[in-house]
Amino acid sequence: MNGRLTGIDISQFESDKGVAQALDSETGETVILKAAMITKMAHLKTAKEEAETLRQLDHQHVVRFVAFIDKHIPKWALGSMTFLVMEHCPGGSLIDWIARMNASGRKTTADEATLIAAQLVSALSYCHEKNIVHLDIKPGNVFVMEDNIEVKLGDFGNSLTIQSAIESIKTGATRRAIGYTPLYAAPEIYDNIAVKKSPRLDVWGWAMVIQEILTLEHPFGRISGRAANFTETRNISYHKQLSILLLELNIQRHEVEGSTRTSILEILDETDVFGEFEKILRKCMSADRSHRPMNALELKKEELFVAFIYRLENGQRPCDIVPPPFEDLKDAQIRKLKKELSELRMKSAATVEKQKTEILDLKKAYDELASSKKLDNQKGQNNYWLNATIQILLHQHCFRESLNQLKKYGHFKCRKRECVYCQIQNLLKIKNQSISSDDFQKALMLVNQSFVDRKIRDPIEAFDTIMKVLCIHLTDTDTDEKKNCEKLHCLAHQKFYHHIVEKRECCKCYHVKYHQESELMKSVSAIDVINLPPYTSFTTLLSRKGPEIDCDESLPCLGKRKLIKRLENDAETIVISIGWVDKRTPHDDIRIFINNITCRIKLSQLYDEVPKDCEFFLDGIVCFSVMHYRMHYAAYIYDTNTMKWVFLDDNNEKIISQSWINVMNHMTKNNQQPCMLLYSKFEKFRKLDLTNAPKEISLI
Repeated sequence: MNGRLTGIDISQFESDKGVAQALDSETGETVILKAAMITKMAHLKTAKEEAETLRQLDHQHVVRFVAFIDKHIPKWALGSMTFLVMEHCPGGSLIDWIARMNASGRKTTADEATLIAAQLVSALSYCHEKNIVHLDIKPGNVFVMEDNIEVKLGDFGNSLTIQSAIESIKTGATRRAIGYTPLYAAPEIYDNIAVKKSPRLDVWGWAMVIQEILTLEHPFGRISGRAANFTETRNISYHKQLSILLLELNIQRHEVEGSTRTSILEILDETDVFGEFEKILRKCMSADRSHRPMNALELKKEELFVAFIYRLENGQRPCDIVPPPFEDLKDAQIRKLKKELSELRMKSAATVEKQKTEILDLKKAYDELASSKKLDNQKGQNNYWLNATIQILLHQHCFRESLNQLKKYGHFKCRKRECVYCQIQNLLKIKNQSISSDDFQKALMLVNQSFVDRKIRDPIEAFDTIMKVLCIHLTDTDTDEKKNCEKLHCLAHQKFYHHIVEKRECCKCYHVKYHQESELMKSVSAIDVINLPPYTSFTTLLSRKGPEIDCDESLPCLGKRKLIKRLENDAETIVISIGWVDKRTPHDDIRIFINNITCRIKLSQLYDEVPKDCEFFLDGIVCFSVMHYRMHYAAYIYDTNTMKWVFLDDNNEKIISQSWINVMNHMTKNNQQPCMLLYSKFEKFRKLDLTNAPKEISLI
């Protein structure tokens, strides 16, 4: 057909509603052919209108237009066919998605629902911005991609532009509402001609689809003991009667006691998220259309979707959804156990025994560590700043594992009760939930004069000091004398510091200068993050190199030296400190800042050359807020055991959610300004080489 499309199964057109798959020989991709039988010239016009509408829509969540084939169809050739060629969506429609969910016995999670809703809002707002109204939003017209969570809006056969709708009203040549799907149409569509051109109809359809995703059943459910189907409405003579029936069903859906429609909150957990959905859906499905959002552009501003849509439209993954989405929890556990068993069988008996011993030792160490180990914070002490630093460190897996490795070894310059290294190790060993903050602060004062008389209350300074002191205790080396510590058992430099080589090469004389340094944390201004241009990644602020400098090797050379940064060591963490000008930043600026934070960073985004490119995930945040004219610090950590974010506010511990979006909302709601971000690898950590580690404790 047309020389471009091959492998077409003609029988599919009869069995699959005029749709068949084909192979596009130009691109090598599988595409979808939508056939239209031309029995009237109006049919040809409708097919061309759909193709033209799809052609002008270029959006990541709208099915992509490929071609339109209507070659040599004369006016008299009634009975010919046209073909609309579109992108293939392997996951089928949302009808298939819902069927797979029900078959697997799964419930829709908060992230799945919000992500699908945000994608559809993004697509619809794009259409409405171009004055295009879809007019037939339903699960059968939303198509699912291969990953079972990316969706695209398709089938624009009933769509209209607002301008063409206005012109048709003026001329009287209006289209009847036969293209609507009654089960998903708004009650007012048959009341008058002008109403059915409104984007509010798409808002209603969107709400119907999202509620069906949340509850995995049609929103009308079962009413007064019978299914809410519309088969009987096919014989209704007047569209007005159908409109009344739809309106009555909508009222019953919310008010009649006999209705057994499943409530979102009855089916699903995490009531904060789904409570927000319930409010939005009630507004979007109001029987009075004036109470609904005017179009999808208003929906796009809903706080529940803002962060998701922002990340989607900037090419980022808004959240992490564990695949495969249609796997039963029990099946997933069996699959995981089978995989572990298969891996164990491939290893020798000696290796297995060694691995079991290591796992038991590690488990024992984790059991000894309570989930909220901290420093004492008696009334008036105000140790929130130091507590947040200690808590976020002890929840870092690489930090805990390394301390557990070192517990049988000694250290240098021990000060007994006033030794920072001993105090941190004690938090792992003792069964109590806390240790004395006075001893810990005295230990810090001996190595950093800024802590004397408690003049400084900054978690970033505390973090920096703890790392420097750990290096001194483990290597007997003053980091002021030698910045780049190369000892393989140094916890601080092996796990947290980045060993960087800066290479400046002249573009004319090719003279090269090298500079070596160790960097514990990267700094960025909050103002720069807030003022990031659209579609600009947060990591661009971390990789800025400054202007090129003049070559000073020889007077005749007028070249410029270009900076190339190379990472020498296999870093396991990325620490970022945030500088805020105003301690009482406006709420909107905090929201923009948090939305601009990325959850994933690749080493190659920070350095020109890396030994091994890998991905780091955000798993720790220290933030502050102003309470009663003083700074109050708290921490958020991602617990990899429960796979949930936890909020640590001194003595209080609160599980937030699995979803990062809920953490963002929690921070924004409480006006908390992040001042330190920690990113870690989620893969297996590299163990310290303890060959040259001190065997005994040396007192100072």
